[in-house]
Amino acid sequence: MALVVAKKGGKNICLRNEATIFTTTSGDFFTLLQTDKPAYKPGDKVRFRVLVLDHETKPYKYTSISVNIINGKGQVSTTFTETRKSDFSLYENTYTLPNEPGEWKVEVSVDSSKRKTRKTFLVKDFTPPPFQVYVETLPRVSFEGYQHKLAMK
Repeated sequence: MALVVAKKGGKNICLRNEATIFTTTSGDFFTLLQTDKPAYKPGDKVRFRVLVLDHETKPYKYTSISVNIINGKGQVSTTFTETRKSDFSLYENTYTLPNEPGEWKVEVSVDSSKRKTRKTFLVKDFTPPPFQVYVETLPRVSFEGYQHKLAMK
């Protein structure tokens, strides 16, 4: 399990392996990108966060960040950009998916770097299979304190 802990305003922020964390090293810093799930349905919200650290795993003081959400056709669906005004290196945001199934990507660029960190996720219509449990008791008289035998299908 991957785990990164950082401080934001005296509060610890934990990035757990709820989904895969992707890392790209670029010069003075490395970028960690995480989504909350590996697969989504159309209309779901994609929650993502980006943590930028220096090589001593301290917050990297970047000046700008750009995040592209790329649809299954390879087209940029939306772009988030931010100029950093504080020293903390965590960027979080959400994006509501349209009804376009396919293999989508989140792509991050820090300080106009040519190196990009990418995370792929699947968008598709899916419904969980129906789940039923049938319990048949065996023909047996039971009394308190005795074991019950059941056949489950």
